[in-house]
Order: sequence, then C-alpha cells, then structure tokens
Amino acid sequence: MAEQSPPRFFLALMIVAALLLGLVIVPVAKELLLAAVFAGVLWRVQQWLSKRLRGKRGIAAGMIVFAATVLLLGPVATMATFVIREGADSVRFVSEAVHSADVAALVNDLPAGARDVVNGAIERAPRDLGEVMERVDGHVGRTASTVGKAFVATGSLAFHAVLMLIALFFLLVRGHELVRWL
Repeated sequence: MAEQSPPRFFLALMIVAALLLGLVIVPVAKELLLAAVFAGVLWRVQQWLSKRLRGKRGIAAGMIVFAATVLLLGPVATMATFVIREGADSVRFVSEAVHSADVAALVNDLPAGARDVVNGAIERAPRDLGEVMERVDGHVGRTASTVGKAFVATGSLAFHAVLMLIALFFLLVRGHELVRWL
C-alpha cells in the first residue's frame, strides 16, 4: 500500500506551531543557550550531588541554582556596598582637603582674579554626602530620567538572569531526557 501524504491542513498547522514556538523561544534564546552551557558544565556536579542525595535530582538542581545565585549576587552586592561607602568617603576627603589651611595658603598666593574664582569654587564645594544629595535633588528631572534608565536596565538584567536560572534548574533536573530525545 502506498504511503499517504499528510493533509495540507495538518502541514499548515505544523508550520504555524513551529513559527509560534520560534516566537516564544527567540526572546529567551540567549538565556536558554547560557543555561544549556551551564548545565553542561555542571552536569557532573549534578550527578554527584544527586547520588549523595539518594537520587533526588530536584533538590540537587535547587542547591546548584542557589549556589549559582549566591555566586552571581554576592560580588554585585559587595561591589555596590564598596562603591557607596568609598563614594561617601571620597566626598568627605575631597571636602576636607579643599577646605584645609594648606589649600587656603595656596589660594592666597594666586592673583586676585584667579583667587576669587577658586574661592568661589571652594565655597560651592559640598562638605559631605548630605550636601551632594541636596544638590542632586535640585536636578530632579534629569536625575529621575537617569535613575529610571538605570532601573530599567537593571530590571531587564535581573529578569534575564532569573529566566536563565529557571532554565538551568529544569535542564539540570530533566536535561538527560532532553538529550536522549534529541
């Protein structure tokens, strides 16, 4: 008996389904690829940890994803803390240096026109982080725009990182079935 070709409607449905699947996968393709690479790298750790946990692949994958999250967020949080603390210390140091007696003596040696300009700049220099924040509040429109852009970029990065971690979890739990299917 001769093989029958599938009906055209069925082929059209398959093409539409493939296109819709592509539309879903394209926005997260980078995250899926990164998760697949991490899952491949962490596969032996997953196997070892699963054996230690008596075959509980989900718990092992959760532990690995938690460790990856801590390894990703730890340095970011440390860097943010460092930048904020050092920024405040820098403002204080520069303010103390500019308002010191040594700088005042140097300024007094300047010609009268330059001395007035430098003294005006020293008077306008903030003395601490509180004054810096007050001045930033004076430029709310531009500051809000910049902060908004930074917030959107950070939120987007966090969203993609969460998608990657979710994909990593499921690839660690069921990745062997995916490889077998392929």
